[in-house]
Amino acid sequence: MAAQCHDARFQSLLNLVPQVNEWYTQKNRQPPFKVVIVVGDQSSGKSAVVQRFVGFPVNITKKETGTRRPLKIILRHSAEHRQPKCVLDGHEMDRSQVLKEVWRVNNELAKQNKFEFKPLVLEVTSAEVISITLIDLPGLKYTQEKSDTSNACSSDHRKRIQDIIREHIAGQRYQLLVTLDAAELTKNQVINFLDEAFHCDAHSRAKWVEAALFCMSKADKLLNDKNYQQRAALKDLLDNYHQHDIRPCLVYNDPDPELEDALQRSVEDDSGDFLSKFEAMSRHIAALDESEAKLWKHYSDSLAMKDMCEDLVEKRTFRHLKEEMYHGYRCDVERQFHEVQDEIQQDVCRLKEELQALKQKDRKEFRLQSALACHDAALKGVKAFIDGPSLETQEEHEQKKTTLEEEVEYACRTPAFADFPRNPKDYLNCITNDKVEKSEHYRPEDRLLGGQQLTRKFCFILDVLVQKFRDPTEILDNDVRNAMGGEVNGRPARDRAFLFLVRRCVTRELELTLDWYVNALGLHFKNYWDLSAGTHIRDTDMRGFLTKIFHQRLRRFIQEARQQLSFNLEPKLCQLRLSHEPDLGPLTERIKNLQPMERKKKFGQEMTRLRCTALSSDEPSCLQPCDDRIKAVKDEASRYLLGIIHEICRELTWDLRYMNKKFKDSLEQSDFTDFTATTDDAQTAFQALNDFAERTDLKEKIRETEVALEILEAGCLAELQKYFQQTAKPAPTQSAKMAGA
Repeated sequence: MAAQCHDARFQSLLNLVPQVNEWYTQKNRQPPFKVVIVVGDQSSGKSAVVQRFVGFPVNITKKETGTRRPLKIILRHSAEHRQPKCVLDGHEMDRSQVLKEVWRVNNELAKQNKFEFKPLVLEVTSAEVISITLIDLPGLKYTQEKSDTSNACSSDHRKRIQDIIREHIAGQRYQLLVTLDAAELTKNQVINFLDEAFHCDAHSRAKWVEAALFCMSKADKLLNDKNYQQRAALKDLLDNYHQHDIRPCLVYNDPDPELEDALQRSVEDDSGDFLSKFEAMSRHIAALDESEAKLWKHYSDSLAMKDMCEDLVEKRTFRHLKEEMYHGYRCDVERQFHEVQDEIQQDVCRLKEELQALKQKDRKEFRLQSALACHDAALKGVKAFIDGPSLETQEEHEQKKTTLEEEVEYACRTPAFADFPRNPKDYLNCITNDKVEKSEHYRPEDRLLGGQQLTRKFCFILDVLVQKFRDPTEILDNDVRNAMGGEVNGRPARDRAFLFLVRRCVTRELELTLDWYVNALGLHFKNYWDLSAGTHIRDTDMRGFLTKIFHQRLRRFIQEARQQLSFNLEPKLCQLRLSHEPDLGPLTERIKNLQPMERKKKFGQEMTRLRCTALSSDEPSCLQPCDDRIKAVKDEASRYLLGIIHEICRELTWDLRYMNKKFKDSLEQSDFTDFTATTDDAQTAFQALNDFAERTDLKEKIRETEVALEILEAGCLAELQKYFQQTAKPAPTQSAKMAGA
């Protein structure tokens, strides 16, 4: 009984998860609790699995793409609701109407040959469901069909589906539920897609496999296949998955094609027998556990599978899949709730302070809070662009997207600030012409926006560095003479001269490359601020004033970033060492009587020849170790530079908070004498804030704040405190956690 009471208390806690996640989203913070993202190839049985979680049909399954808009399903367990309570996008409706509405939305998109990235939200409260949140995404497809392209833009919808999936994976904490076709591992292309999405391969896919559950939702195809009528055959098939740490749960959904077709026709035709077909399908779904058990018993008995491997015996049936998912979900929630309680307590305190100021009709305080809110919102918008803007934001700013060539050209001819160093003409020519081969892996022709732009250009400049290092024409004649002189003076001197040559080839370009890249960063940050401020700061005078403050801070930070990058990366190049001694004797003998320009060319050609030999031979080479070291430096530099990007953004945020404080202090003064900007600017901003405060309906603002406070304090926080008190598990405060650390 005690266990049942504890479980009931925890169920009520689980039902808070969607509410807490929504609150964090409103505050531009990452939601703390996981959602289950359902990913699979088209026709892999994805919709059938989702229906078993819900208990009734929620979408029409088609051979072509039936899901054109993601469906977010929030399931809440409630023993009081014997009949499901359904709310779709804020509208309560009967469960049969849910199917009709979901079909209508997807059908309208199909007629327009479009996909939508913003999910429909379905909330189901029922005694027959577990408390969990699922997101059902469009199924992946890999072959191009006529229906995949629009006559207007000829866009490939396969890529659109992949972008929707990547968007949901990147935007939140998640657990993957991957539906697999009942076939060999190599035939499930969703595995390759996820490898690509997570930037890994068959040897390094553990980082996403560990966060996933796998389901073969059409296991009857295996069990009825003559090739798997022997125990060993099925075991061999699964062992291939197990070797990659993929342990699929075998699920049987007992397809009824005749009933599925009849239900689909009744929905499409809006016929009078729709309700009877819907109820028949719901009964069919409810009976699947029993059908599944009978199938497995028959299969096991026929093959005497008592000595079959434990993985096969345990990882089968939908019931096992649901229990495994629920256990992992529940453990994660219980861990996160400790920290969440502390953060919600802080939010409650802030809301109470804001509410008190509003009720006192303190417009000056409201004016100050508005200024801070504008700045914070705009800065969060900048960070959102750097982290990777949502598909909705990308579509909103479609015209702001650029190709790599456009970005390179713009950064070459436009300085972020007037006094920022300009790059020499020869380097700009090199970076913009065809001399540098553009790698396809960073998609130079794609039109991108946000963090993808930064990452792509970073990959590009690293390729520029490495390719210029390999170009014989980049070697100076003095470097050749130094290497030859070192040969005469003995091996230690020769090695030092050769290493110096290698470093010079890279470091000579390093500073120019970093100057260009940091300048490009500054241009992007300015663009992201303009886009974000245009959304979050509606008053033009206020926006212009805060933009000046942002540019002032940005200018200083990108200059510091340039110095940091040069200071930290150049010593890394000095750590290059040769594991094989270069033999330059025959080379120096052949070229010592040549003219300087010819000598340089010959030396470069010989370097290239030796490198090609090293790449095509197992013999030790004096150059191969340097290539390996350059690759290591490139990999290390990539991590460092991308870290710097986020560090700059974080520092900008804190520095602008300090500027906000000065802004706040200046608004409390009458003469603005201590403010860093001009008096006219400060007065303009002050007047803009006054106008904003006067236009704001304080009663409406008070009501909104009271509702938010009620939800947090009387809802979320009260339930959390009650749970931890009843279970004798008090959540540690932030100070206690810091003391423990």
